[in-house]
Amino acid sequence: MRTGSAAASRNCNVLCPEEHKQTQGFVRQADRVLFEQGRIQRRLVLGSYLNDDPASLAFTAGRFGKPAVTSTHAASTNFNTSHCTGVTAIAVVMDPVVAVGADIERIDRQTPENLWPQCLTAHELTWVRAAPPALRTRRFIRLWTCKEAITKATGFGLQADPRLIGIDPESLEIGSLPPLLGKAALYRLQAYDLMNEFSLAVCIVSAKPGKMEMMIFDDTDGQPDADTVARR
Repeated sequence: MRTGSAAASRNCNVLCPEEHKQTQGFVRQADRVLFEQGRIQRRLVLGSYLNDDPASLAFTAGRFGKPAVTSTHAASTNFNTSHCTGVTAIAVVMDPVVAVGADIERIDRQTPENLWPQCLTAHELTWVRAAPPALRTRRFIRLWTCKEAITKATGFGLQADPRLIGIDPESLEIGSLPPLLGKAALYRLQAYDLMNEFSLAVCIVSAKPGKMEMMIFDDTDGQPDADTVARR
């Protein structure tokens, strides 16, 4: 997993003509910058992992839009990206049969409370509302990023009803999934607070036994620093 600030990605030369065209299609400058920086970060990070020229990488999209690297690289890696203002998160797994999903949101992102029941199970909703008012949004965002990471890992996205995804808020064990997503036992989930500003969740889907080890490379200052943050 790598997180990076907007300032860390200024090299537009790695973008392909289609990405340049998409960049110009945004009306709002903030949206344009966010898209452009995310695509640059994606190419730079994957180019580093694959030991290849970032500008030469080609991508394809799955049935519901999940991106993948094409050609020979498809046999060596899986990845997923997420971004919010100022930060891009890129999860990379160097294993073609391990799916990965990631989601990052600002902890203070405002979400109407009347929408929470449309996203959470009854148990999760009780946990969120049991917190002091100042912490309820933070709890909701934590659960929401987890559910987003789960659905993005398999590429189904919003095709899966989030109310049918049951997560223990404390242990992050996945108790239930809609049939569309398969067996809960195949999923492993981790969540973190970064810099006390962002909620980050990462999910892998794998039939392989063994622990999930997460490394976060933080290059917000322009110098990548790595930390092993969790094993599970």
